[in-house]
Amino acid sequence: MIQILTWNDYGESHYVGPIKGALPDSEAWTIGFNHTAFLDVHKFYAQAFKTGSFPEITEDRLVIWSRPHAALASASDDRVGPPKNFDLFQDNVWALAITSAPGKVILETSPTDSKSFDVLRGVTKLAIPISPGGTMKGSIERNGQKVVEVTAPGFTFQANPDTFNYNYFVAGAGSKDNSSPPPFTSSSLSPQSSPTTVP
Repeated sequence: MIQILTWNDYGESHYVGPIKGALPDSEAWTIGFNHTAFLDVHKFYAQAFKTGSFPEITEDRLVIWSRPHAALASASDDRVGPPKNFDLFQDNVWALAITSAPGKVILETSPTDSKSFDVLRGVTKLAIPISPGGTMKGSIERNGQKVVEVTAPGFTFQANPDTFNYNYFVAGAGSKDNSSPPPFTSSSLSPQSSPTTVP
């Protein structure tokens, strides 16, 4: 049996549902950090779990995510401090590519920092390091054409923020919708008095 326990557990930063309603003691780590792009990934695996076989992939989809600042950052105006085991986090942009045929995934954190991955049909998890000042962008290409492009409007990876935030910003798009997430806002890094554990 598989159960998703944290549809709206904003305080733990691993919610998947839309950000709605009361956010007890967790607004600073939650507002501006939409995770709904993960729902397309859940849908894929939920169908496999229910039917016993993975569904046919008829659409290319790319989901990318990263934290807003370096794992070992110093915060100048934080009243709570970093969560336990914060030093285990990696400064990466992560990506999950669901591809209907072999292709190429390109992840980019700046105009001069990018990495290309050859992927097969199926699901592939990828990562690229990100440094302060970096951004998030990804695409899936096939036969020299972009079939999916994902951007993270307003997102910039910080070195030393005013307050800690170990939540992650998620963006995703598919070849049939090419949707973009709401813009990242720096107000998400305001003082907080909330989570003690995060993913």
